[in-house]
Amino acid sequence: MQVFELYFNPKEETKVSESFHYKPKNVYERKIGRLYMVGELPDAEKKDAPLLQNIFHLAKEVYYKDTSLPPERALKKTLKRVNGFIREKDYSGKINIALFSSKNFSLYMGKSGEMKLLLLNNGKTKDVSKELEDSPSGLFQNMISGKMKKNDKLVVLTPEVYRFFVKGKILEEISKEPLSEKISESIASTQKEKFPQTSGVSLIIDHSISLKEGGKKLISGERKKRFSFKEVFWRALSPFSKLKFPKLNLSPKRLPGPELKLSSVKTAIPAKIRKKSLLLPLLLFGVVIIGVLTIGVERSVRLGKNEEVIQNIKENALTAQEKNNLFMLEKAFFELKALKEEDIVFTQETEEFYFSLKEKLNSFSFSEEITETELIGSVKKINPERIIFANESLYLFSSDSPKLSVLSIETGEEFSHTLPIKQGVDYASFSGNNLIFFSVPNTITYMEEEQISQTQIELLEPRNEFVSLSSFFGNPYLLDDQGNIFRYDNKTPSKWIKEDSKRAEGGLSMAIDRSIFVLTREGKIHRYYTGKLEETFSPFIFPSLKGAKKIYSVSPDSPLFILDPGKNRVIVVEKNEKNIKQFSGDILKGIKDITVTPDGKKMYLLVNRKVHLLEL
Repeated sequence: MQVFELYFNPKEETKVSESFHYKPKNVYERKIGRLYMVGELPDAEKKDAPLLQNIFHLAKEVYYKDTSLPPERALKKTLKRVNGFIREKDYSGKINIALFSSKNFSLYMGKSGEMKLLLLNNGKTKDVSKELEDSPSGLFQNMISGKMKKNDKLVVLTPEVYRFFVKGKILEEISKEPLSEKISESIASTQKEKFPQTSGVSLIIDHSISLKEGGKKLISGERKKRFSFKEVFWRALSPFSKLKFPKLNLSPKRLPGPELKLSSVKTAIPAKIRKKSLLLPLLLFGVVIIGVLTIGVERSVRLGKNEEVIQNIKENALTAQEKNNLFMLEKAFFELKALKEEDIVFTQETEEFYFSLKEKLNSFSFSEEITETELIGSVKKINPERIIFANESLYLFSSDSPKLSVLSIETGEEFSHTLPIKQGVDYASFSGNNLIFFSVPNTITYMEEEQISQTQIELLEPRNEFVSLSSFFGNPYLLDDQGNIFRYDNKTPSKWIKEDSKRAEGGLSMAIDRSIFVLTREGKIHRYYTGKLEETFSPFIFPSLKGAKKIYSVSPDSPLFILDPGKNRVIVVEKNEKNIKQFSGDILKGIKDITVTPDGKKMYLLVNRKVHLLEL
């Protein structure tokens, strides 16, 4: 992502137009993202010059005051405070402002006056500002939120610059390719030749700049410092140079009484004793010096090694950037993270590099934090492990109980059935109006409306264990721990994967929607069609997909849904473009399973004993 600010005739005396962009400085501010403002005061006097700066300063102070809030709530509070400030200064209806924030690819926006907010993608333009209501008072009336895609650009324009961009066909030009110095020069040339009187400002957030094209270099040009023993020696002695010792007057003083000769004093203390008394302090001083020097040398060597390791990681990240290798870039990030967890102190530059790397990796996975869901109900009659949507109800089951809980979507009321099995249900699927339950080692139970039937299936590979069940047109398919897929017609199995095609080794879970998708332990996805392996792909997901437990699909047109309970997240993968979106957050702690409605618009989440609804 890159942010561009373009000013046109900024010295016009009767108008104040400014653009502001605040990048978070610490980990707490990063939780709620960046803050932006584009503003214009059309009829300005000299006293109005600092107005927009004061508004943005207030907005920044309010927005980052409580970083525990989600970005949407933080911006809502900010808009209210800015409204109060504009009223107090008596500028209601006299000012145009777009105030918005971004967290990864999520946007939260408000506007007052005639500002334009446009979303551009591959020649298409969407006027987002039309969705923001105009207030008669000229203040912020409401806010909207949305999510940008990988190749989107958000363009925010003051009124006069918007008219220039439309007439000069600038929007078409910048929507087709990443913004560059060449395009900026073209815009400046068009303005100078055809629209010389245009004044105002434009802010452009460009997500179409890829990792390879990124504007800021990740690696600085700092040279490595050589180790210097001399430097360490004098650094070790520097604390002693600051110590103050009392001055000793060694000249003899005459005391009252009989006079003593100096020679009589000398003979009273033997020479050996005098040498020993001096030797001990010297030895102690020497030990201290050697200890300090040793610690200093060791510390400098350790710091030197750490700096060298960090520099190597940065160089690897630069190579990854040049090769557009996201997996290599992710490895560099986790190497830095490991150093950070060892309490190794980073320089400010390395700290900024670490967080920019994290932000870049997050941007490729479209991570969205879930802060609110709709609670459907709680399950009390069993401790559910899995959930499945069927017949406009939610069915929940457990591997240690024959009871089946049914949760009403409308009322949240819980009903129960007892299946004719000795143990519990391990896996379930729904297709062709049949609910299909599998219990280890070989029991399949069918439920169609209130009719329940059961069969003991035959096993082609008795030593193998089944790890996943899916179904298609009412026929069950079972995946075993050796990567075989078996299709069952009543009791009789047949190997579904053709002999000349690779098995789904390491498979954990499968989903069927004409094709069969198998998720492996390594985070790879195999796609089979008519018994043949068509493709294997590893979608780039940050953090990586290792540890995911379930893959889910509802139709050939729907995306793939992947559950990763270890990281409290659900990943959505578009099948054709392999675009990634993640849902995560503390609200998902304890998530056990997911199920999705046939239209792909609603996802039900089983979190501990509670069922939540997430609108997609």
